[in-house]
Amino acid sequence: MSGWMLALIATAYVACLFAAAWFGDYRGKAFRKRWQPLIYSLSLAVYCTSWTFFGAVGQASENLWSFIPIYLGPILVFVLFWKLLVKLITVSKQENITSIADFIASRHGRSHFMAIMVTLILVIGVLPYIALQLKAIVMGFSQLTNDSWGPDRWSKEDLALAITLTLAVFVIMFGTRKLDATEHQNGIMTAIAFESLIKLSVFLLVGGWVTWMTIDDINLGDVFQRENTDTPIDWFDSILMPTVMAMTAILCLPRQFHVTVVENSSIDDFYRARWLFPAYLLLLALFVVPLALAGNQLLGDAVPGDAYMIELPKMLGSLPVATLAFLGGVSAAISMVIVATLALTTMVSNEILMPLLLRRTNYRNCRENNDFYRFSGLLLTVRRTTIVCLLMMSWVVYRLLGESASLAAIGQMSFSAVAQLAPVLLGSLYVRESNAKAATGGILAGSVVWFFCLVVPVLVNVSWLDSSIVQIGLFGYEWLKPGNLFGLQITETATGATLVALSLNILIYLAGCLYLRPDIEERRQSRKFVDAVLAEDGVFLDVAITVGELEQLASQFVSKNRVHGVIQRFELRNKNKQAEPQLVAAIERLLAGTLGASSARIVMKSLVHGNVALEEVQAMVDEASEVFQFNRELLQGAIEHISMGVSVIDRDLQLVAWNKRYLELFDYPDDLIRVGRSIADVIRHNALNGLCGSGAEEGHVNKRLSYMRDGTAHRSERRRTDGRVIQIQGNPMPGGGFVMTFTDISEFR
Repeated sequence: MSGWMLALIATAYVACLFAAAWFGDYRGKAFRKRWQPLIYSLSLAVYCTSWTFFGAVGQASENLWSFIPIYLGPILVFVLFWKLLVKLITVSKQENITSIADFIASRHGRSHFMAIMVTLILVIGVLPYIALQLKAIVMGFSQLTNDSWGPDRWSKEDLALAITLTLAVFVIMFGTRKLDATEHQNGIMTAIAFESLIKLSVFLLVGGWVTWMTIDDINLGDVFQRENTDTPIDWFDSILMPTVMAMTAILCLPRQFHVTVVENSSIDDFYRARWLFPAYLLLLALFVVPLALAGNQLLGDAVPGDAYMIELPKMLGSLPVATLAFLGGVSAAISMVIVATLALTTMVSNEILMPLLLRRTNYRNCRENNDFYRFSGLLLTVRRTTIVCLLMMSWVVYRLLGESASLAAIGQMSFSAVAQLAPVLLGSLYVRESNAKAATGGILAGSVVWFFCLVVPVLVNVSWLDSSIVQIGLFGYEWLKPGNLFGLQITETATGATLVALSLNILIYLAGCLYLRPDIEERRQSRKFVDAVLAEDGVFLDVAITVGELEQLASQFVSKNRVHGVIQRFELRNKNKQAEPQLVAAIERLLAGTLGASSARIVMKSLVHGNVALEEVQAMVDEASEVFQFNRELLQGAIEHISMGVSVIDRDLQLVAWNKRYLELFDYPDDLIRVGRSIADVIRHNALNGLCGSGAEEGHVNKRLSYMRDGTAHRSERRRTDGRVIQIQGNPMPGGGFVMTFTDISEFR
């Protein structure tokens, strides 16, 4: 086929993408409203790139079952660990997250350094993956054309450059129209869903046709015998570790985070996608083994496995089917490049370029005068420039990689890079002690090992680095060879290097979480991330609460009319009847609108169980002080049900709130405890009555006031003359103030 004819066909296909994107942006509102769950589910299939379309068959041609992990990993996450994704989406929506770099940085005290670090690691790690897509398109083009690559014709590099610039135009036109990075890109998502349908349909059509045409030529007995004798399966390198890498990739790849989290408009869409996306993957894997077997027997070693999808139809005499296979691969590659570039652009512009530009003197007036048009023009220019630069860098990486690596090998290199973010991503949602220093140490350690073991050999191959690093080791040390790092020979493979990098990453991260204390802002963010729970998770399924108790509790924080409105929806008139779990969840959501999610959850737990953890008490007071600016009535009601004594001091060291249990633990005079009372007077009273231990009264007062002024957390125990042992703990609050808790632990002493 003529190269120009094939280029014309590819151009017509890209024009269809433009039409789909335009329809999604300008004419598809009613269509999206009806089919949004399906569009969202299909957009998740951006995970399926040219690696899965061409490269999976290539992997299976070398080791029959080695392709399974790329499908199995995402299926396991969506089927078994779907609550993790629900929590990830929920937190991201609450915090207005725009990217995975923004997510990790926001969780760790909104650390700008972490945002920059994660962005740079992802750019370095994902550029080879984008280059893989260019390689796949050029490979398919060269397979179908009769044109020679002479000096008077386009070279492969020229073709890759033309593809790169075309994709840059597409992403700029439809990916930079909206300034808000959290606003949904309806046009691009519609185009991605369209592409997902195309690549699935093409794969099933081509795979089914080739299987039908070659079924008589395949001797399955000989094939499986050869698999069992000549190429035994290495379960670690072929199945186990690649599955782990695929599981981390579905969470941490920038494009997957973007379509799964940022582009999600309703959690109900995810619940449907939870089953539709795994079904899509199973269909896409249906003909991988037949194609690999047919290619091995009919084409042999003369043709690389990555080329079987196109070469098999050619050999069978059907150029139209081969062209269709090429378009399916183009579809898989283009969708990945578009979304990956869009996600990386958001991170680079938001976390690196815009902060630098806005610090310049000539943009200060723009911010001070709220010059929206000037700012929007700057932001659009930055994003469009970033898109072009990222895609041109991918083209450079494509030229560096050349023909030296298979599609699967390049894909595994990128999977290994993004896997280094997985421990911190999971810790952000489930480890309360996660802090920026621990996260930074873990990510950097893992990324350095990844770069040294997997990227340095590539740079040596293209003569950018001295070959002595690979042959004798860095600085001449044998244990610093990329293929023998720390004396571990497993680092010569991508899976082995990933295992070492992840192990070191997790070890440093967990050690940092154990021995380094999060600062105030990190503790505040941890409560928003770790404690975020959907009402549907059934926390209150096994408790007995009456409708009247729920009504009484909720009425302390919101109007009775609103509470009655919620209860009436469940048609419950008997207030002594046990409340249904759905009603409990509805009341919690109602409280969350006033108290905030963390405080609403804690108030509900205090009603159900009568006690809560100390960290949760502080979480509630922190959130209450932020939302209410110490509105005493709301704050008082929020802490009243807690079984431990609680007192809250504002930044001026004055008492602003306390609960009944606090008064029960201390025999205070009637006129001592009041709003606005200096906490020094309360401490002095306790010291005079021997409740602070031995020593001068003023010494006790000054010591405790210094803790509060300096924001120093402290814990102590006091045995009273009546035999009771009281545990006292104080913690600072963001923006000033202190929360004190007093617990009677006599029965444990």
